[in-house]
Amino acid sequence: MEITIKNKIFTEEYWNNIHTLTKKEKKQFLKIMKDEVKKKMSEITDLIEQCRVLKKEINKKNKKLNTLKEDIREFMIDSGIKEIEGVEIRRSFTFDQPLFLHEQKEIAADFKTEETITTINIKFDKKGLEKTHPELYRKYLIENTPRLYGI
Repeated sequence: MEITIKNKIFTEEYWNNIHTLTKKEKKQFLKIMKDEVKKKMSEITDLIEQCRVLKKEINKKNKKLNTLKEDIREFMIDSGIKEIEGVEIRRSFTFDQPLFLHEQKEIAADFKTEETITTINIKFDKKGLEKTHPELYRKYLIENTPRLYGI
C-alpha cells in the first residue's frame, strides 16, 4: 500500500516502521498529515456549502414553479379551459360515504355487507350504488382540488 502526500510516497513498509523514525521525522510526518487533513476538511466544507446553496436555489425555483402552476390551474378553471398545449385540468371527486350513510339509511342498507374477522367491518359497495342510483351517487360526490397534468 502506498499513500502519496505532497509528492512524498509513504509505503506500507514506512507505515509499519513508523516507530523507528526519529523525533524530527515523526514531527515532519505529523505536520504533513495535519496539513493534508486540514486541506481535505476545507474541501469537504466547501462542497457542503455548495450543496446548501444549490438546495436553496432549487427550493426557490420549486416555489416559483408551483406558483406558476397554480396560476395556470386557476386561469384554466376560471376560463373553462380543459386542455391547452398538452396541459390539462383533471377534476376528481370523492364520495362522501359517511354523509350518504347518515342521510340515506334505507338505500345504504342494500349496499352494506358485514365481514367478521375479530371485529365487525362494514363494507360499502359504492360501485353498486352508482349503477343503481346514479343521481343519488352524484349528490354525495365531493370535488377534490383539480390538478394540472402535462407540466
